[in-house]
Amino acid sequence: MNQLEKNLRNILLQELRHLKKYGVMHLGFRYFLLDGRSFGCTTNDKWYTYPRTEDFFKHLKSYLTQELIYLTKRKFHYVTRANDQNHNQYLTWLKKLELNNSVGVYKFNQTRIDSFFFICEANNAKQRDDLINNMQWLERHVNSLTTRINKLSQNIINYNEVDFFIDKELCAEIFKNCLSRLQVSTNVIDVMISGRQIQLNQRELEILRFLKLGLSNKEIAYKLGLNEKTVHRQLTILKNKFCLNSKSGLITIANSPQLQIFLF
Repeated sequence: MNQLEKNLRNILLQELRHLKKYGVMHLGFRYFLLDGRSFGCTTNDKWYTYPRTEDFFKHLKSYLTQELIYLTKRKFHYVTRANDQNHNQYLTWLKKLELNNSVGVYKFNQTRIDSFFFICEANNAKQRDDLINNMQWLERHVNSLTTRINKLSQNIINYNEVDFFIDKELCAEIFKNCLSRLQVSTNVIDVMISGRQIQLNQRELEILRFLKLGLSNKEIAYKLGLNEKTVHRQLTILKNKFCLNSKSGLITIANSPQLQIFLF
């Protein structure tokens, strides 16, 4: 296990401490890069001790490539892995590794796609269903994990010992679908809120932070050196992003667990 994998696994293990009391047995993480490289790791030791053959990586590549195409075309963010799903060779391998019962959350950007898997006991469908019914809680952990993993972005870019390469044409299609839903900007953060991936710039985060503190439009304008009309316009943009029709709805969002890591 090289240093990048150790660092990624340590991040997962740290987060897992907060998750175990909710029935999450293990965490898994995988990234996909613009040039087709993909690499994954997990907190489950069997991932490293069980022999993973060429056949395993063939089915891994096929399954995940098709999953990405499906998700990006339909603008979905969540998947499940379970014994009762249609049989395929990749899920058979996951069963051997005790990683076959999970909820996965995908986050997309213009240069990297991340997937996080919350893995339950192998045959405990109730645990998996409980996770699905608490997406707000899962999103908070995804946002937390992403923030820490982003600090390793340069190491990820420079890392070449990957699990597989997605075919060039398919990778281009996947990222084209991904870019169609995102602003191309470096001055934004991606958050998962109510099943949607939303990009917020620094000004919008500042306004949400002041909403959380209970400030009025006039007070926010004073704090930011803006006029009230500009603050009102920014609030309208935020309501549209979150599909809300009231300021009170924005205040609820500002107090949601998914955003707290950004609104300190």
